[in-house]
This record gives sequence, C-alpha cells and structure tokens, in this order.
Amino acid sequence: MSGSAAAVLTKPAFRRIEWLARDIAVERRPDGVIILKSRIPLQPYEKHIPASLAKWAKQAPERTWLAQRGGADRQWRKVSYGEAKRIVDGLTQGLLNLGLAEGRPVAILSGNSIEHALMTQAAMQARSPAAPVSPAYSLMSLDHLKLKYLFNLVKPAVVMVQDGPTFEKALKALDLSGVTVVHVLRPCDGIKSVSFADLAATSITNAVEDSIAKITPQTVGKLLFTSGSTGMPKAVINTQEMMCANAAMMMQVRPARSQRAGRDRSRLDAVESHDGRQCRVPSDPGRWRHAVYRRWPADARPTRRNHP
Repeated sequence: MSGSAAAVLTKPAFRRIEWLARDIAVERRPDGVIILKSRIPLQPYEKHIPASLAKWAKQAPERTWLAQRGGADRQWRKVSYGEAKRIVDGLTQGLLNLGLAEGRPVAILSGNSIEHALMTQAAMQARSPAAPVSPAYSLMSLDHLKLKYLFNLVKPAVVMVQDGPTFEKALKALDLSGVTVVHVLRPCDGIKSVSFADLAATSITNAVEDSIAKITPQTVGKLLFTSGSTGMPKAVINTQEMMCANAAMMMQVRPARSQRAGRDRSRLDAVESHDGRQCRVPSDPGRWRHAVYRRWPADARPTRRNHP
C-alpha cells in the first residue's frame, strides 16, 4: 500500500500531547515492596473550589465557562464566568434561606447540564456537599432500589432534577418528608417543588460571603458514589483540598497547555452527545480539563467544538 491511504494508516491525525517530564524516586524495601514517588513538588493550589470560580469571575467575567446545546434548533447556550458567579451566589443564598443543617447534601438526580454545574458550585458555597446520583438509578431502574438506598444513606436536604415529569416515578419512590425538591424545566405533578430559576433569583446578602469564608480545605465538597457493581454503592467523601489538589495535579502535568504562544490558557472543549446533553463541572472552574463521553449508539458519534 502506498500514497495517502498508507499515510493515513501509519500516521493517524492525533494531536501530540505534551506531558510533564518524569522524575521518579524508586524505593525498594527488603520485604519486596516498591514505593514510587515523584520528585516534582506539587504547585500551590486554591483553598477550595468556589475560590476558583470567584477568581475567574473577577479576572475574566465575559469569558465562556460552560456551553451546552439544547432546544429544537440545537443552538449553543453559554454561561460566562461572571454570569455563573451571579447565578451561583443567588442559588447559594436560596439554599442558605432554607435553613439546611450543615453537612446535609444536595442530591442531583439528573445528568450533565449547565444547571447541574451551577447547583454543584452553589452547594459547595453553602457548605452542603453536592451528591450527584447516576440518572440510571432513577430512569432505568424498575424498583429504584439503589436510589432509595443512597437516599437513606446520605439523607439529602435538597433534591434537584432537570425535569420533574421525567423523574416522576423516581421522586414518588422516595420519602421526601422535609426535603426540598428543585426542578429546572417542569414541576412534577403531586410533588411540591421550587423552580431553579426562582431559587437563582434570590436576593443575595452578606450571608453568601460569610458562608464561603467558613469553607476550609477539610470541608466536604462532594459525595461521589461507587458503581455498586459488587453490591450497593458507597459514598466516597471528597474534601475541598482533595479536589483542589487533584485539579492542580492535572494542570501541572499538562504544561504545554499554558505555554502555547498567543493562545489563551483557558479553552472550552465541549462534547455534543446524540441527545444533546453534554457539560461537566471542570475540576478547576478556570479551565475545562476533560470532555465527558458516554456510551454512544452505533450510528451516533460525538462532535468536538473548541471555543475561545
């Protein structure tokens, strides 16, 4: 084989990824244990995730943070850092006004969306762990066994869904006594809920900044659930320090992203799925670090868009 076809097979059009040079210390112990440790120190990182959003909202308020396709015309809906900060502060105030007991989570039953990201940030600012739950537990399960187990395990004070009727069976399978339900699109018949828009429109007071000031590196920011493939899912605690350190590590191992001449350090890589749902809270709100791929039908392929 020769010519362009051979070139395609031998030289796929993949972008070269520049990684941080390795510098590994190896310790071999008498009992056979081998310990590997990087000699490269971790760069300083933020005290908590909300500090990153505040930073970029101040430094680049008009820059796009998140984008998502939606609607019949499949147009991009974008949210800038400045707009996101304003919405998140309103949501935070709304959560604080509910008088939630500190530490009780905000469970998010629906999948990736801009509202999912905004509510996650607001929960962190209100010092209520965000607890994203796999939509499959609500939409694909017939008995909602795992959903009910997780609900009883973490005892959320707030439950958010993108669309009430879509999650109607799941919501009605739960004991929602004393729980505030938040819907983004439509409310669910027979279940009292608050609209996302109304919660975001809450007048902001000094209570928001006071709450943010009380966040420490050890404050629990998220509860992430294991797959439950060998039993019931387990809730894994993620502190603010853990998430910020993880974000710093990911940025540090990709130095080339910040060294391209004439290129902004922050770019948004958005992935459009076959059903139009894409969008993920980046590990550092100042940069979009990963595109999130789901299972794709055989006749559907994700498309990438890059936005400055």
